[in-house]
Amino acid sequence: MSAASSHVRYPVSLRRLFPRSSFVGCADVRVTDASDHSGECSPRTLFAAISGTRVDGAAFIKDAVARGAPALLVG
Repeated sequence: MSAASSHVRYPVSLRRLFPRSSFVGCADVRVTDASDHSGECSPRTLFAAISGTRVDGAAFIKDAVARGAPALLVG
C-alpha cells in the first residue's frame, strides 16, 4: 500500500480553529481540506475567496458552493 492511499484526513472544527472569527449561521462546520481554487472544492473543503493579483476569488464563490463547499473564508 502506498503512502498516498493510507493517508487519513480528520475533520477539523472551524469554530475551534478560528475562535475569534465571526460565523454566519450557528452550525459548527468541520472540514478536511482548504483551497483557493473552486474546482478543487468538495463537501469537506473550506473555500478561501481571496483577492489575487489578476482575479478576485469572490467571483468563484458560486462555483465552490455548487461543488459542495460547506464554508467560505472571506475577507
